[in-house]
Amino acid sequence: MHFDEYVKHDGLALAELVRKGEGTAKELVDLAIARIEAVDGKVNSVIHRRFARARDEAERGALGEGSFRGVT
Repeated sequence: MHFDEYVKHDGLALAELVRKGEGTAKELVDLAIARIEAVDGKVNSVIHRRFARARDEAERGALGEGSFRGVT
C-alpha cells in the first residue's frame, strides 16, 4: 500500500483492508511513521514516539480487538 491509497481511508476502512488481507498492520504502521516523520517537525503533534514498539506489535500480530483491529 502507498500513502496516496492510505489517506483515502478512515480507520475503519483501513482495518477492513487488513481483515481482507489487502494490507497488513505492519504496512499501516510504516506508512503512519513515515508521515509522522515527514510532517511532525512542522505540526509538533506527536509526544511519544513508540515506533519500534508499534512495528513489533504489528509483526507479532498484536492487533488489538474491536472495530479498529489492525490499525495502530
